[in-house]
Amino acid sequence: MAGNSSACRDAPLNGPAPPSAARLAAVFLRIAMLSFGGGSLMWSQRVLVERLGWFSDTQFLGAISLCQILPGPNLPNLAIVVGAQYRGWRGAGAALAGVILVPLAILLTAGALYFRFNEVRLVQAVLTGMSAGAAGTAVAAAIKLAQPYPWSVKSAALALMTFVAVAGFEAPLVIVLAVMLPVSIALAWPRRA
Repeated sequence: MAGNSSACRDAPLNGPAPPSAARLAAVFLRIAMLSFGGGSLMWSQRVLVERLGWFSDTQFLGAISLCQILPGPNLPNLAIVVGAQYRGWRGAGAALAGVILVPLAILLTAGALYFRFNEVRLVQAVLTGMSAGAAGTAVAAAIKLAQPYPWSVKSAALALMTFVAVAGFEAPLVIVLAVMLPVSIALAWPRRA
């Protein structure tokens, strides 16, 4: 059984051969460096599904769904899931390193510069403009990720209720997930005729 699970873990989802750990690190470094604001999942979908063919749209949505309900940021979670799928713990570590190390160095440098120059009007204006761009990227990411999803009246109602709970009533995400997850599972569970 253990051999079978290892073969399953290392088998490519869509492609001739699983990527190496170094390739996983390089791909996730590229995703991290080209993703801004809320666009990391949209860019991940573009790279992993459209360009590399490592996932189908359905597989990618499944991985993103898992990453959304796990604690922590989505992109590092996705790096771990993809890396583990192809190369086990070694791949998970390599993909996570790709997503974190260089961006962490940039973040520490930018943070130090921000605290030194945050009172400068030009810096404040630039950050205000960047906030608008980040919000737009998050909306674009949501639309891009929703397109291949197999929508039904039930799933649209669940999505709307979740949106209203989080955005409208500012309910804590953990509570919303604790309520909506069992409801969505119950509605999606296949019923016997």
